[in-house]
Amino acid sequence: MIRRRDALDDYARLLERGTPERRLLDRVPWVLDTHQQPAHELVRALPSEARRLAELEPAPLFSIITPLKDTPPRLLEETLASCRLQSWQRWELLLVDDGSARRAHLPLARDMARRDPRLRLLELPRAEGISAARNAALELAEGDHVLLLDHDDLLHPSALGLFATRLAMDPGLDLVFANEAKIDEGSRELSEFLSKPELDPFTLLRVNYVAHGLVVRRETLDALKAREGEVFRGRFDGAEDHDLLVRLATAAPAPRTEHLPLFLYYWRRAATSTARSLAAKPEAMVRAEEMLREHLARRFGQDGFELDPPGSPRGNTRFSVRPRIPAGAPPTLGVILPFRDEVEVTLRALEALERQDCTVDVRVVLVDNGSTRPGTASALEGWLARPRRRSYQLVRDPGAFNFARINNEAVRAHALDRDLLLFLNNDVELVSRDAVEVMAAHLLREPGCGFVGLRLLYPDRTEVQHGGVVVCGGFTGAGYYSIDHARGAREFVTDEHVALAVTFACAMTRRETFERLGGLDARLFPNGFGDVDISLRALSLGLRNHYFGTLEGVHHEGFTRGRTCEDAEIAALHERHAAVLARWRLRQLAYDLQPRWAARTGGVERGGLPLRYRLVDRLNDALRGALGGWHSRLRDRLDRRAPG
Repeated sequence: MIRRRDALDDYARLLERGTPERRLLDRVPWVLDTHQQPAHELVRALPSEARRLAELEPAPLFSIITPLKDTPPRLLEETLASCRLQSWQRWELLLVDDGSARRAHLPLARDMARRDPRLRLLELPRAEGISAARNAALELAEGDHVLLLDHDDLLHPSALGLFATRLAMDPGLDLVFANEAKIDEGSRELSEFLSKPELDPFTLLRVNYVAHGLVVRRETLDALKAREGEVFRGRFDGAEDHDLLVRLATAAPAPRTEHLPLFLYYWRRAATSTARSLAAKPEAMVRAEEMLREHLARRFGQDGFELDPPGSPRGNTRFSVRPRIPAGAPPTLGVILPFRDEVEVTLRALEALERQDCTVDVRVVLVDNGSTRPGTASALEGWLARPRRRSYQLVRDPGAFNFARINNEAVRAHALDRDLLLFLNNDVELVSRDAVEVMAAHLLREPGCGFVGLRLLYPDRTEVQHGGVVVCGGFTGAGYYSIDHARGAREFVTDEHVALAVTFACAMTRRETFERLGGLDARLFPNGFGDVDISLRALSLGLRNHYFGTLEGVHHEGFTRGRTCEDAEIAALHERHAAVLARWRLRQLAYDLQPRWAARTGGVERGGLPLRYRLVDRLNDALRGALGGWHSRLRDRLDRRAPG
């Protein structure tokens, strides 16, 4: 008890003015969720948090592994200070200098290792690479869990405490990871708040979105080493952490993981870091491609996929992986395409289907839902009378427009013999010639996928209409968080990743999945958000919805039926799926998805407050820091003097 009390007293002294830890605490605009946490509030909260965490059981020991390489001393001092600021006290920091040519940081590292027994320094006689440095640190590590921290990055002061709390709640977890943000070299501005999905091998095989803020059970790493001979593989230096994550994520049995949707890790935007640009380390991109080819060949076979690096003609900003259909009998696909008049638009959609280059056996079910214009039937019959590459079936549905019912009945009556189903609006033209083939191949290769969709553009092809479905920060008329389409580059709309849902304007699934889910809900969601509802029901079964931003279509949105008010559907969606929607709020692959009213940091405009209010807030924070306890006394006096 005395030792614990002494440690807590030492921690409280770190927060006193003049220490490197307090200077860092005052300098950084700390953010956990959406709002900035003022330093003066953290100074009060962290000691109390540390005392509470000291009673937590079980109490894991974290081994923080940090390779050093020509590290700027000031940045290393801040990295060390961010570790010492941790309200969770049970950690060790293993510093491994990888034969640095510039050694100005070593006196600081040696001095800190003498002063704090939790810090240990290993100096390698020559440069061996980051994998070798990390492997050497692992040999010395004594902790139950390992956290990787780069030599110039920062941890939020509550990071280890939050990880420890989650591990205490579920001691069987293999991996725990958090969201991250980027921090400038002056440590005064945060930007690019990256929210991450839960662990998803499909996404991880394209982009290392987990990257930083990762805690791994030591036993899990030991098992990997026993199985494969090493934890970090030196031939993939620069992409060694991505390689490790893919190996862990695709292991059998699958690892038990948890994602904390909090910004616990701050990645330094140094000039030579990929935090600033992927082009900063071109050799790392080459090794990442080699690494992914190795994993994909093991997963799909040498000829079972196509891999494009970032910047390919498809417009992807991260790696693109398009699986090929396995050898054997081609799969059968039923395309359900409802329409009502607007025959020119419908024929454009059919022509686009005809242009698809695919080995899939395609049957298109055209459902005429009450067309009345005299030229509609003759135009369609004339088009169908000519030789076609696909099989077409024209059926009538005289009932009221109920998108869910129309599709359900078309599947039951005409597509139960199909392996796959494609739900396609008559106002969607498939632009990518391989769209049907890739979506079908993906469903055949990925049994864990529920629905797969693609990027839809407005007719001018300059703006994205659908980039996957996301939970947004604004409110709808029904008073709930809005559900909308991702549309911006910062939402990875040109890339391939897991998504909350995909639009049924163009979505493919296995026929057995659609039947298992009971089809679309024709009562609560007859015409709006039925695609989101069934996508969320797929999530509840443990399936994932995957989005291919490298496949394109053009959507003449609302051309046939126009736009409607959907407040009732949004309310029903939230009532049915409240827990799932809340969980996905900051678990979507995107930058800066925090609500728009959240306070922004470091002078970057993020909120809707007028400039005069933001300036007054800044001045008030400065006075609070300068006056200390006198600030609250002065405020109380002014409050008493203010008119009633």
